[in-house]
Amino acid sequence: MHVLKGAQHVFPCSGGFDPLEIFELANFFQRAHLFAAPTMVKRMTKAAQHKGVNVSGLRSVIYGGGPMYLSDIVDATACFGWNCWPYGLSSGAHTPVRVLLHTLDNLAHAYFGAWAVVI
Repeated sequence: MHVLKGAQHVFPCSGGFDPLEIFELANFFQRAHLFAAPTMVKRMTKAAQHKGVNVSGLRSVIYGGGPMYLSDIVDATACFGWNCWPYGLSSGAHTPVRVLLHTLDNLAHAYFGAWAVVI
């Protein structure tokens, strides 16, 4: 689908991972999709919260390579907004890769348990 829509791969000029540079590129290209390790997502969340940068250019953040704490997922979702869905890629040694889409409902139930009511 991305090829059909004329998508392109973009690499930061720094050659490294700088959250502010990632946000700048995402805002320039708009509707950016990003694959990141959980640590990178946490660094992006902290940078956005402390610097107050515009994160509207991000369309989705796909994370993998390790588990992510629920509190970090909640923080990232609160920071990036519900227009930027966090997707988790998860696999074990003997299991196929599965994609986890975190919805408002399952985040609320996981975070607050049986007391969660999503309106």
